[in-house]
This record gives sequence, structure tokens and C-alpha cells, in this order.
Amino acid sequence: MSGLIYEQKHRIKYYECDATKKISVPMLLNIMLYVSGKQGKLLNVGDDVVAQHGLSWIILQTEINVERLPKANEEITVVTQPQSYNKFFTYREFKVYDEAGELCVTTHCTFAMMDFNKRKMVRIVDELVAPYEVEATKKLVRTPKPEIVDQEAAKTIDYRVRYLDIDANQHVNNAKYLDWFLDSLGLDFIKNHELKSINVKYEKEVSYGNWVQCEVSQKVQEDGRILTAHQINNDGIPSCEASMTWLPL
Repeated sequence: MSGLIYEQKHRIKYYECDATKKISVPMLLNIMLYVSGKQGKLLNVGDDVVAQHGLSWIILQTEINVERLPKANEEITVVTQPQSYNKFFTYREFKVYDEAGELCVTTHCTFAMMDFNKRKMVRIVDELVAPYEVEATKKLVRTPKPEIVDQEAAKTIDYRVRYLDIDANQHVNNAKYLDWFLDSLGLDFIKNHELKSINVKYEKEVSYGNWVQCEVSQKVQEDGRILTAHQINNDGIPSCEASMTWLPL
């Protein structure tokens, strides 16, 4: 049985939207994570309490399915629920609804705990998840891997990690990778295609001042959707991989 449900309403601001006047996916991810953090705080196991154990939460993989992206000034309701946890991973679901109660976005995240000083993943501390009333299990949730970049058709863009790309864990914020992936597609592509899904897998930390290479390739699937594959490399080492599906407008 899944854990406690928590929800919060949010009025979308114009500055949370991109050039399409819809909420940007990186911003929406940040809002969803804020809501889950709010739940933790209300249960007295927020980030400050986790930090007292010398730990922090990190995201290993995110799957996002989009019915539609809400626009500026719409009020959305973000609903989140932890699904289960085992020795090393926790799984959480998010759903975003519009004012009419229609489902807009569904997201599944896989989390782990990191020793903040050693920068290594550690076992889940039971007392930090117990207040969520979430099921403990020995099972691992098998999530599909993102599609691999076609190297023969790929293009590469370099990005430098700036101060505002770094979060409290002292590495690149999860949403920033989405910024890079979307930017690599170009404005014309994004304006002429509708995003339907994202699968992101985080591999290695990227730090302030690093130069990363963002590779991207595209291919048309049998159903007419466009599949874009993405990979961030840091000094030749893959740091993050993603694939997205798009519908032409």
C-alpha cells in the first residue's frame, strides 16, 4: 500500500513559462519537488532534518508523461505520494491537475540518499521515511533506460556550469539538465512540436565551473512521433542521459 498523499495548489506565474507561454518543464519539475519537500517538512523529516544525519536526497531517474502543459495564470494542483522503498531507493509519484480536475502531467521519480561529505549513496534511514507511512519492500522498480544517442546523427553543444546552475547539494540542479536538453533542440523545434514524455537518468555529479558537452539526435518513429535522445558528458564521462517523445503540431 502506498504512503501518505499530499497536495498543494499553485498559480502559474508568467516567469515560470517559456516562449510557448506554457509552464517550462524544468520549472514544473522544481515545483513538484518543492511540494514533496513541503510534505517532508510537515512530517518533521524535511531537508533540515535529513541534513542533521549528514545526508541529502538525490534523484536517480525521472519519468514524465505529459497530457498537456498548463499555461500562465492557470491554477494547478500538484498531488504527490511515496509509492514504496527498499534498502537503497524510494519511489514517488506526482500528478498535476488543472482547475477542471483534468490530469495534465504524471511523474515518477526514483530517489536515493547520499552521504553529503563522502558524496556516496548510502542505505535509506528508516526513521526518515517512516512518517510517510510508505510500504517497505525488497523489490526494485525496474525503470526503462533512455534511448541512446545516435552518434552518427548527433550534434554537440558545450555548456559551462554557472553559479546559478548549482543547488544546495553543491552539484548541478536536476532541472538544469532539462534546460540543456531542451535548449539543444532549438526554439523552432520546440515551437513546432508538443512534448509528450521525458525519461531522464542521472549518472554522475557535475560541479561548478565544469564544461559539459550536450549531445542530441533525432529520429521519426513509426507512429509519427519524434524521438530525441540526449546525453551530457563531463570530461568524456556520461553524467546524464535522457530521451523525449514529441508530436509535430
